[in-house]
Amino acid sequence: MSAADKVLVTFGPDEGRITEPDQGLIIASASIIAHDMVSLTWLLENRQNLKLEGTDWIKDPEPLVARSGNQYVVHKLSGWRPVVSSEKLIQNELESVKDDRVLNRACPVLGGAPQVTFFAANGGSPDGIRERLAEKANGNSV
Repeated sequence: MSAADKVLVTFGPDEGRITEPDQGLIIASASIIAHDMVSLTWLLENRQNLKLEGTDWIKDPEPLVARSGNQYVVHKLSGWRPVVSSEKLIQNELESVKDDRVLNRACPVLGGAPQVTFFAANGGSPDGIRERLAEKANGNSV
């Protein structure tokens, strides 16, 4: 279960741009895949809203830092040989749930993509947000 009333839309996991949408979201599911699909849909929705507001859209300016950190961890865990032969970090440009590499792998392994259903809490949801999120989560299912 997650309460998504603040969304870290850039960088992470400790720093970045946080948005506070007018409408929060409570995500509860017995399926970790469904939970991740909705979480990603909510993240992408809030990123889109950030772009629409004309706020500076920040891309990771330090891919070298991330790559170096990954190499350091691999070296500490396994030595230099795996550092040289390990896969390169790839920045995944996500536009939809379908673009997520982890969900693309998890869905077939765990029996397919679930259909997610949204319910209104406390009397409703504004601006058709449930319908929009359901369409994005289910319409772009992996």
